[in-house]
Amino acid sequence: MSGNGMSITLSELETRLWAAANALRGPVDPADFKTYVFPMLFWKWISDTWTWERQQAIAEYGAGVDPEVEADFHRFVVPEGTHWEQVTKSTHNLGTKVNTALGKLQQANPDTLAGIFGDAAWGNTRLVPPGCVTERGGRVRRGSFLPLG
Repeated sequence: MSGNGMSITLSELETRLWAAANALRGPVDPADFKTYVFPMLFWKWISDTWTWERQQAIAEYGAGVDPEVEADFHRFVVPEGTHWEQVTKSTHNLGTKVNTALGKLQQANPDTLAGIFGDAAWGNTRLVPPGCVTERGGRVRRGSFLPLG
């Protein structure tokens, strides 16, 4: 069951994940697909899960929940400026911003995320053309992907 109370079947989940992967793949060469798509999917999942966990903390303790109490609800630390929704709103220097966000996420979670996002060249506009992340990420944000928390 997702954070919005909607339950889905395994088949529906697989269909949505496949659609998200295809939407993100775009111009990326099939040989480089996993280098770019898997980190994006995992980052999106981390962000959605963090948001869902925040909502759970607020539901239990109210909007003024103490940050230390809220931290107990989270699996990952998501530093300011690294959440999917914050980063993918931008279009200027997006590749650099994605790279910076993923690096900060890894630094904030050294025991669980160190090196997990790989070394994709997010700023390389030949491999990741301008608009690719926001355009395809926009499709993901609008419902083809669910929080899996």
